[in-house]
Amino acid sequence: MICSPLVLIFTALLLAAGCGSDSPSGPDWTGDVGYAGVRSSSYGADPYPDPAGWQDYVEAMSDAFPGSTPCALWIVGTVDGSIEGINLEFPSDGGTYPHVSFTEEDLHEEYLDWFDQCGIRVFLQVEPGFADLDTLITLVLDRYGDHPCVAGFGVDVEWYGNVTEGGEGTPVDDASAEAWETHLQSYGSDLGLFLKHWDPVFMPPSYRGNLIFVDDGQGYGDMEGYLADMAAWAEEFAPNRVFFQYGYEADRVWWDLLESPPADIGEALAAQTAQECGLFWVDFNLAELDP
Repeated sequence: MICSPLVLIFTALLLAAGCGSDSPSGPDWTGDVGYAGVRSSSYGADPYPDPAGWQDYVEAMSDAFPGSTPCALWIVGTVDGSIEGINLEFPSDGGTYPHVSFTEEDLHEEYLDWFDQCGIRVFLQVEPGFADLDTLITLVLDRYGDHPCVAGFGVDVEWYGNVTEGGEGTPVDDASAEAWETHLQSYGSDLGLFLKHWDPVFMPPSYRGNLIFVDDGQGYGDMEGYLADMAAWAEEFAPNRVFFQYGYEADRVWWDLLESPPADIGEALAAQTAQECGLFWVDFNLAELDP
């Protein structure tokens, strides 16, 4: 398998400088971006890209932030209200588990195989519902943990102890967060655990370990309000790494006015974040990453 080269340009300035330029377009950009890429789900992008297509989108983001590692927040299990749990998008290992269903075909193996060869890292994310998180870590890592591309595991807390659209999930307590991280790192001490929500109240109150805190807030009236909330999120969880997931349709009213929304918002986020951050454009609006 040969990975295709990427030639994607974000803005007129990047076009003049080239994708491999030494600095992003903003002259005052000084942020520390560890990872940059996209969020992927089986329901977010239509049509769903092939592996080379996902590579292009991921690298379009990472190329805008020199020194960042190309990465994807890769959802492998989506909430399943019919069982008050999760549908894991790969076949069962033969066991049965409360609040867990499986697909007959593996939806992710060929993508992870491709990313292994292309140097793209992925965090395997779940929307758990009422399924047991330790069980999900075991099922997902037993299935995919041997892939070199796997950088860690993530939990969308909006769907933790919740299967209802509009619900906010269940706050994660300190003991659970520590136990999940310990379990995950039994598969590899370098694996990172992220917890995702838009409200700090849903994050563990004091346990920090090496957790990554992901903010996926949306529905802001302007960019200033969005950036203020993201600055507060970063400060709340410093010095731990923070990721930002952005590009939602609910915010198009203001980001559509920018020359290059994925890069422009990312530069502003990184510039105001003291610790290392990650920047991820959502799959609902991948067209914004086209050449």
